[in-house]
Amino acid sequence: MCFELIQEENYELAKTLLNFACSTPMKHADERSRLVFLVNKAQAYKWSGDSKAALEIVKKQDWSATGDAFQLAEAVLTDNFQEAVRFMEKIGSTGYPHKEHYKTWPLFKEFRKSQEFRDAFEKIFGESPSRTEPIDEADVEETRSSDSEPGSSSGDGTIH
Repeated sequence: MCFELIQEENYELAKTLLNFACSTPMKHADERSRLVFLVNKAQAYKWSGDSKAALEIVKKQDWSATGDAFQLAEAVLTDNFQEAVRFMEKIGSTGYPHKEHYKTWPLFKEFRKSQEFRDAFEKIFGESPSRTEPIDEADVEETRSSDSEPGSSSGDGTIH
């Protein structure tokens, strides 16, 4: 439900529910569920404009012993796109998250806008990612200017 709230950009309700879900008295079915709640909670704060709180949530967790998908989430949430690319390449085309997750999950919404993401996606999946994010004028201008350069080409979550 919280994932859907994040997709719908209903961040305030998502934060309220996820604050409760991540509170100390809560018991989680397993460690994976607890980590999913943390990733979603950090997203709800980040996408609502509170990057500082999101970073604090992410930094309180030691992600080094988690799976590649959770380490990818940490890298994306901390805007460490070079590290995110490293995990994308490690996960590859047959691992998790899947190709469609990269295109649609809110987790990747800012990462999808980066050249690092587009290059890694094309390298891993052999195709350019389709753009599912709204296009703003700055992106249009950047695409127009790069299209005029020789050899250039125009080049979109959570874990649940």
